[in-house]
Amino acid sequence: MDSQKTLLIGVMDWGLGHATRSSELIQVLTALGHHLIIASSGRSKLWLSDRFPELEVIEKPSYQIHYPETGNISLSIIFQQKQLSKTIQDEQTWTKQQILDQDIHGIISDCCFGMWSEQIPSVLLTHQLNLHVHPLLKSIAQRMFEKHLAKFQTIWVPDSREHVASGMLSRWHKPVSYIGHISQFSCDKEAIENDILVLLSGPEPRRTHMQKVWIEALNQFDQKVVFYSGNEHQGSETHENISFKSWNDPNLNGLVLGAGYVICNAGYSTLMDLIKLQKTGLLIPTKGQSEQEYLANYWHEMHGYN
Repeated sequence: MDSQKTLLIGVMDWGLGHATRSSELIQVLTALGHHLIIASSGRSKLWLSDRFPELEVIEKPSYQIHYPETGNISLSIIFQQKQLSKTIQDEQTWTKQQILDQDIHGIISDCCFGMWSEQIPSVLLTHQLNLHVHPLLKSIAQRMFEKHLAKFQTIWVPDSREHVASGMLSRWHKPVSYIGHISQFSCDKEAIENDILVLLSGPEPRRTHMQKVWIEALNQFDQKVVFYSGNEHQGSETHENISFKSWNDPNLNGLVLGAGYVICNAGYSTLMDLIKLQKTGLLIPTKGQSEQEYLANYWHEMHGYN
């Protein structure tokens, strides 16, 4: 994409992972001279507004996906296909209007499947091209998914050509561009020593449930624990050995670098953070989220993570 052009950056509100990983792309594109308009919703929009106060962050149609307290999250999402299809249609209508109103010259969409145009370059950013779902649903789900992928002229996969981080998830039968691992973090920051760092993200209500489980478990130890759970505010609970950090804490990068041990979800953006900072740790997949369960097993087998 040419420099000095107005680009529309779409970010899925699906936990904070899409927002945090898109932040490196936003910084690079801004440095190249592009004028950026960021579009998101929910907590991702709040995080992006806080992270980039100098940029325009606007509201776009929200997917409003409901996550069950128990059961398989991937199956639940498939059964919400009617709502998802409506949102994608709303997103497409909204995008067409933005192109006219804002004089948009290009689109980069992080898993916002309605944010594309036949008239201007449209890029989809995703690590998952080969869906990991129940075998009985694989064929129909993959076929429907590929119809959405085909709307974009280019697909950027945040991984290497060797599929180091994503494994079979990014293997596909059509050409894509592998752009390497992107992360909100940098190795240039000063490390801040801490015994255990807990990084929790992902959909509610399961994220909050996992937080309660880990607080109860780690409160029994003497080690100093730093807890980052992607909240706007620091935790209100008081524990002698546990401190809480909000999502905009300026020391988070240093805390990850200096952590003696990291406990985290197996979300893809978190895994790219670990690669970027060359950290290992304990991966806890969100129960019922088949993609994370696959990634946790893959990283255990291929990279030796616990």
